[in-house]
Amino acid sequence: MNANMWVYTHSFNLLTGKGVAIMAAERKGKRRTVRTAAAAVLLGTALAATGSLDSRLTAGDGPIAAAEAAKLGAKAPSATTQQAEPMGKSARTSASRKPVAISALSDASFLQETGIAAAWKLLRRDVTGTIAIVDTGIDLKNAALQPYLTDGVNLLDDAKPPQDDNGHGTAVAGVIVAAAEAAKGANAEAAWKMKLMPVKALDDKGEGDESHLSGGIRYAIEHGADIVVLSLGLRRDAPGMRSVIDLAESKGVLLVAATGNDAADFGERAAVQYPAAYPTVIAVAGAQARQGQINSTGGPEVDLSASWQVDTLALGGGRLAMEGTSMAAPQVAVVVAMLRAAHPDWKPAFLRETLRRTAEDIGAKGRDDATGYGLVRTDRALSAALAADWREPNGAQRSASPFPPGTEVYSAWGGSLDTDWYAVEAHEDGILSVRMQTNLFDIGPAAVKLSLYRPGAAHPIAVHGTSGGAMTWKVSKGRYYLRADGSSRSSPLPYRLTSGFKMLPDRTEPGSDRDSAYAIEPRTQTWSGTFDRKDDEDWTTVKLPQAGTVKVTVETDTTRIDPAITLQRDGQAEVRTDTNGDGLPETATMKNAPAGRYYIGVSNAAADGAPPVIGTYTVRLEYITTYADLGEPNGGPLTSASLAPGAAGILKGLISSKEDADWFRFKTAGGRYEWKLDGIPEGSTFKLAVYSKELKLLGQWSSKAKNSSLNVLQKLAAGTYYARITADRADRSAYYRFGVMNAD
Repeated sequence: MNANMWVYTHSFNLLTGKGVAIMAAERKGKRRTVRTAAAAVLLGTALAATGSLDSRLTAGDGPIAAAEAAKLGAKAPSATTQQAEPMGKSARTSASRKPVAISALSDASFLQETGIAAAWKLLRRDVTGTIAIVDTGIDLKNAALQPYLTDGVNLLDDAKPPQDDNGHGTAVAGVIVAAAEAAKGANAEAAWKMKLMPVKALDDKGEGDESHLSGGIRYAIEHGADIVVLSLGLRRDAPGMRSVIDLAESKGVLLVAATGNDAADFGERAAVQYPAAYPTVIAVAGAQARQGQINSTGGPEVDLSASWQVDTLALGGGRLAMEGTSMAAPQVAVVVAMLRAAHPDWKPAFLRETLRRTAEDIGAKGRDDATGYGLVRTDRALSAALAADWREPNGAQRSASPFPPGTEVYSAWGGSLDTDWYAVEAHEDGILSVRMQTNLFDIGPAAVKLSLYRPGAAHPIAVHGTSGGAMTWKVSKGRYYLRADGSSRSSPLPYRLTSGFKMLPDRTEPGSDRDSAYAIEPRTQTWSGTFDRKDDEDWTTVKLPQAGTVKVTVETDTTRIDPAITLQRDGQAEVRTDTNGDGLPETATMKNAPAGRYYIGVSNAAADGAPPVIGTYTVRLEYITTYADLGEPNGGPLTSASLAPGAAGILKGLISSKEDADWFRFKTAGGRYEWKLDGIPEGSTFKLAVYSKELKLLGQWSSKAKNSSLNVLQKLAAGTYYARITADRADRSAYYRFGVMNAD
């Protein structure tokens, strides 16, 4: 398995004049994945124009010829768009989309929705500089694009030009060109003179590696790009990419990236992809009809949203409609370019903050994980002046500004008495870090104070330590409030906060190998774990008292984890299971496992040397044995097992089938007695019924969910009694224990 490989999976709908044909360029397999984040609909005669795509089309589970696809389109009444999956390991996408009407695809309504068209009337300076598009290349032969192009690079073959052979990069460029052309229609005073730099980092199938992604960004920085558009991403942090992101910030290059389209398939497990997840990269989600788009990946790192669906340029000529966060990201790049033209002296930090401040709130009030600060609005951004402390009033907990982990805040203290409060939501137990900078604004360092509080608390939480110039606190899942106090300066003091988060070690630590494996009991059970450090592996060990079946299932709450399971019998070869992809469960089963010691390893297969991850996994161990029911036959009153009072009289039993019932009889001289039933298997509900000698029901009780025991206190007259135990499911993996105790 090559940890550096990434696979681009892209599904299109082709909408011809006669109907719909489906084209899916999907690469399958267990390889590292960087993917673009879009789906597409081709208009009119675009099918004939897409020369690089006309050799083979796939629909459903098999390939069809282009001509056959056109025939198929004639029969199809509507378009059902499948969303392309953002980066991770190769996975089949099947998120169905709503039908798209032809009339809705023939305009550039996103220009109005995001205020780009109106903003041209406000701009007084030409838009100059360079936007780099790191993608599949750009169609260099497209007449609509040629006036806007500058030199680029083909990182896959430096002897060849960065010609697009997939279509995705051309579509991204088409969004920017649509905004540029809008200046002519608005009779604007300013003109678009910014060039597009094609950086080809993906091949015709959308495949490449992490080094090409990082190398593409680095090339753009070193060759004069002012803005870099990244309509692709990884589902994991990568040291090489993190360093090039830092380089971009230090050189004043602003990065814009798509968050991904995982939400439809993974729900709350979908995590914002990298590089969008880095604090200094503008993370762009999708919006539709001025609300969050259900397929767009959300999360605490989301900054802004833009139109999910656009009309853009097709490879080889013609137009097409595409949808996804891939198409939202270039819209924000346009806004950055226009705002930069209006304020050429502004740092990237000021540009980012102005876009956040002027966004149209379209989701839950205030910032939300689906749309960030809201829908990007070019007209509002160009009308706004720089306002460093725009989050005011935030001088108390009740008016605290949102500051999610993994993001940045630029603000300012108005003077020595100014205090700013921020609300920090910890989604897991872990270590929160906050770094403050005041010297990046060329005013020199200043003495500042950061304090973290629980809601309503009078005193702050003790500082856990420092790391990389940041203060750290140990926190539990929930909301906290960060208080930022400035120095004694009477003049305004700008500052920047950057937050981070790290998971705590799990309870199996330091079980990082077989020698330090955490010992568990030989029974069916569940536990949770984390990957809190690089290349973390968590090992447990269990000693089976007798032969049986061992089944291990691992699930995760984030797409940043690709669980892998290693099972090994002591002294034997290990068996590794890594069948599924990011965010999906894995199951490993060892049938007829002999008695003895076994080791269970859980790791993150997202990459070799996988980085720490914010998220958890859950392991379910099932130990299934063929225990003999020592009390059988006791299926009725006549064959009931005799039960003596006291601890010495406790009996063991099994529910071997859903219809199984175990009967017990007990003689008493009268008094208060306690029925004690424990060892109830996880996930099972047991029922205890007590009868008189005449088999009259005297009472019945059921165990509660997640409880492994059931205790009942009952007053009984002298005589003989029967107890009947049943369950809602069979379980032969462990004995339950049943007894009666004198409670007087």
